[in-house]
Amino acid sequence: MIWLLSRNPKKSRRRQYGCMHCRSLDNRVYFYCCILDRTVYSRQKPFVPPLQTQLAADKHITALRIGVDREISRVTQHERGIQWIAERALRYSALTKGHRWRPILFMALIESMRGSYKAYLGTAAGLELLHTGTLIIDDLPCVDNATLRRGKPCCHVRFGADVAIYASHLAFDMAETLILRDAPRDLKENILQDIKALKKTLIAGQSIERALCARELPVTFQNVKSHYYMRSGALFSFSVRLAAMVSGVKPQGVQLVGQFGEEVGVAYQIADDIADMSGDSSQIGKQTQMDVGKINFPRHYGKPSAIQNLRVHSRHAIALLDSLYSKNVLTTDTRPLLTSILKHLHQHY
Repeated sequence: MIWLLSRNPKKSRRRQYGCMHCRSLDNRVYFYCCILDRTVYSRQKPFVPPLQTQLAADKHITALRIGVDREISRVTQHERGIQWIAERALRYSALTKGHRWRPILFMALIESMRGSYKAYLGTAAGLELLHTGTLIIDDLPCVDNATLRRGKPCCHVRFGADVAIYASHLAFDMAETLILRDAPRDLKENILQDIKALKKTLIAGQSIERALCARELPVTFQNVKSHYYMRSGALFSFSVRLAAMVSGVKPQGVQLVGQFGEEVGVAYQIADDIADMSGDSSQIGKQTQMDVGKINFPRHYGKPSAIQNLRVHSRHAIALLDSLYSKNVLTTDTRPLLTSILKHLHQHY
């Protein structure tokens, strides 16, 4: 929530307004922003939109999620062929109730840059399948040994560890096929190289986490932070960079959008780790206390420090979002939608 201060910020008169990051502005005033945790000087005064603006953003997020679910259901329909067991396991894992934040952010950014995402619904489904493949591997007995994912038994519990491994490989293959199918012809090679680089980065991030837990790497703040960037940060960054590439954004803009995705992903993963330490499994849909013995921000540095780091990365994401609008990388006025997505990403626990 933002508090509108008088033109002199030292005066005590205050009126309650909505967030300055999701509304149009038209006069010079001071603001205190609880997200940025500082006083912001703006040349423009916030226009407080009706409640319908936020409701419309949330409704649009729901519509995007439904569109992704329908596309996943369509592309994962299996037949009794040679791969039917793995396809059934993948469909089971992919269609469990999830937030779909990576494809939602992908589609929202396309709306902010080119207008319509409907030609890239297959790509959005591919991004979710890519994420699903990583979740199946994370839940395996030899990794996290989880039994619950999104409120249902994990893939290896339902079908066996061997079938779960097959399903994860199938997820990566289908994701690559869907993403390249929708990509413009002149970008296919670049996107293929990005997909390969993403897979290597995800493996490197998992390896760093294992080395930290085994004390094969020194437990420093930089090493802990790097595995956040190489896992959740890398996947979010790839999703938003892909949106910029297919929208025809110049390389400098693509790089800035990628940095925005990294900050969003790191903040999201910190929130997820905090939920694992102190959340309720009935509310978040998966087992808690699965990170005991792991090296991450809340477990190693404590929950207050993790919350502080979450706020830092959230501020960086908001600042980068503002920069994207100021540099005309994002041209459509979809700020309420993107701000609502960030709010849900970092506060849904």
